[in-house]
Amino acid sequence: MKKATLVFICLVGICKPAVGVDKANENIARSLIVARLVSQIDWRQEIFAQKSSREFRLCVFDHYPSYGHFSKNLNGLSIRNVPIVVKNMTDRSNAVSCHVVYMNKPSNSEFSWFIKNNAANGALLVAEGRGYADRGAHLGLYIGKSNDFDFELNPDAFVQTQHKPPLEIFSLGKIVNNSTERKTQLMRSLINYTEWPGEIDGPFVLCSFQSDVFSVYSEFLLNDKSIKGRSVQTSKISKVEDAKKCHALILGEADEGKLRELVYHRDKLGGLLIGNAQSFGEKGTHYNLVPLQNEQNHRFEINLFAFEQTGHSPHFQLFNSAVVIEKDFPIFTQLLINLIQQTNWPGEEPKLSTVNLCIYRGEKEYDAIRYFLPVFKTRTQKIKLTSIISEDGMKACNAVLFVDIDSDEIAKLFSKSEEKSTLLITSRRDAAEFGIHYNLLVAAKRFTFELFSANLRGAGFVPQKTLIESGVVIGGNL
Repeated sequence: MKKATLVFICLVGICKPAVGVDKANENIARSLIVARLVSQIDWRQEIFAQKSSREFRLCVFDHYPSYGHFSKNLNGLSIRNVPIVVKNMTDRSNAVSCHVVYMNKPSNSEFSWFIKNNAANGALLVAEGRGYADRGAHLGLYIGKSNDFDFELNPDAFVQTQHKPPLEIFSLGKIVNNSTERKTQLMRSLINYTEWPGEIDGPFVLCSFQSDVFSVYSEFLLNDKSIKGRSVQTSKISKVEDAKKCHALILGEADEGKLRELVYHRDKLGGLLIGNAQSFGEKGTHYNLVPLQNEQNHRFEINLFAFEQTGHSPHFQLFNSAVVIEKDFPIFTQLLINLIQQTNWPGEEPKLSTVNLCIYRGEKEYDAIRYFLPVFKTRTQKIKLTSIISEDGMKACNAVLFVDIDSDEIAKLFSKSEEKSTLLITSRRDAAEFGIHYNLLVAAKRFTFELFSANLRGAGFVPQKTLIESGVVIGGNL
């Protein structure tokens, strides 16, 4: 093996004192490179915890010579203060107990099995030979034309198992063609095609909370690029208030706990919120990079309600590829709560201290409203949220929200509502045909609502003056 290989080993932090240049050989280099690359990974905690806590298991699949070399060369080394134990694995099902699975030029069927079954196992897949990373392995190790070791890295594989490679590793290996890179390029294009409400001074600050694969790879890929004609400065932040310094903020699944507070203050923060998780578009980010189900290309979601609120403006050409969000759940939830809090119920206690709001057969609406309810709650009235699947569940409901149900079901809800003075709220165009009290509608990038005066009067509900003035009254004055 050439000296260049030993230089590479030192570059990734491996210089074993007992091995000199003249004694180095390919097997030692391979073992140490694999160990060092693996040691750099920020492991997904729950996956790491599922494996043995007493030993770091590097499993060599069905290749005894490699097992012998790894056992000899990694003896006495550890990863995350856990000693490395090399296992000779002949039964693929045993991969569930392995931290790393190493495959030496596996057959197509063997390799495909590991790729198919590894999402649940969460092992780091390392394969010897070109092309394996491109087909789904985390790392592919090979010897190049100049007899030097090199490796391929697949960011998508890391996204799937949620292990996080460090920024430095991207510059050392070859990044295979991957959707993470395409998503990063898409994000850059979206930002460049967005107008800011004011001038951008200094470098463009791109922020993230978590060091997930997408944010780390974005930092690597945009290191020498520009956005909006400005150099890019990446920043990790830990608090919502720190987002004030960000021109754009990347939000992944792990940031869902911070998302609702960010969205609640998005008009004051001034930054562009870019989601990278399912449903984040409806939950209030300006853009969401997660493609729709069964979509192969990276179309994206765009939330015009968010743009309207913050003053940003997307270029019209973006709509050729965008999926426009029809419902912004932060605004929807706030409007829904306002309707309830500004309505007096019939009876001796028109202002209920606790309102039991039931969501009828609307799992998505229930999950979103439950998520945002804590940031919109008030001290004067408590709202208790319940999900129901039949009209019989209305017995304890003070208000019922429904969306996509047929006319027969609406008739049953209306009949039940008359028995107990239940407020009926919907969000559908044909609401006027039924005995609904309030209807939430989308109009010109904003939500509005209709008040059906005859239905409200007939049931004894009295909306407050501010509610009447801000909505659209249907059927005569209230």
